[in-house]
Amino acid sequence: MREKAARRAPVDSDRPFGYVRPIAIPPKGRSMMRLPRWLCLAALVAATGCNVLQADGGASTPKPQAAAVAPPAPPAPPPAPPIKFVPSVDTKDLPSKSCVTERDRRNDLLVRLQTEMSVTGLTCQWKAEKGRNLLDLYAGFSRRNHQRLLTTQDEHGKFLARYEKGSAPRLFDRYRTILANEEMAVAGKFGHPDYCAHRYARFNEVATLEGKGLDTWLDAMGKTREKEYKACK
Repeated sequence: MREKAARRAPVDSDRPFGYVRPIAIPPKGRSMMRLPRWLCLAALVAATGCNVLQADGGASTPKPQAAAVAPPAPPAPPPAPPIKFVPSVDTKDLPSKSCVTERDRRNDLLVRLQTEMSVTGLTCQWKAEKGRNLLDLYAGFSRRNHQRLLTTQDEHGKFLARYEKGSAPRLFDRYRTILANEEMAVAGKFGHPDYCAHRYARFNEVATLEGKGLDTWLDAMGKTREKEYKACK
């Protein structure tokens, strides 16, 4: 018994500190452990699936999609109708028995122009180019021709007082109010698009006029509308 105990292999406690038990390596050609075949196949499938997911960023391979078909283009809009002619306010608001000289006619046309410009400034701002304020342009026209407008107001009031009862200033204010209402009625009748297409062009034509340039424009307009006025003999 003592001899058998002496030949007993030493345990780890008998080994010096730091001793590592050696691992038995199987002979070449033999595996350390034999696994069932189905377990090997399962491990192989799992490893292959992980590689596919890593290559695709964790998503399955997308199916090819059919190319998108562009919708048909909408039909072209019909051409815009031609702009209607928008007449100026007629002269029926003048006293029925009145006759005019060339100066009276010029004064009346200037009053009508100023009234028309004020209505255009209030109605057609949407048509102005960016940065252009029509009311500011109208105010500039009035400032440049301030004295001329005051003289016209005084003379035209006296002209109206020759045919109607009342003070010249009051008759002039009433006449100008009537013209403004008539001009607004024209805008309502023809619609703002057509109205502004005509009036805005004229507004731009006269907004910077003064002095002789304004007289030239009024004389040309007087010849165009000559038949609307009854000339004094």
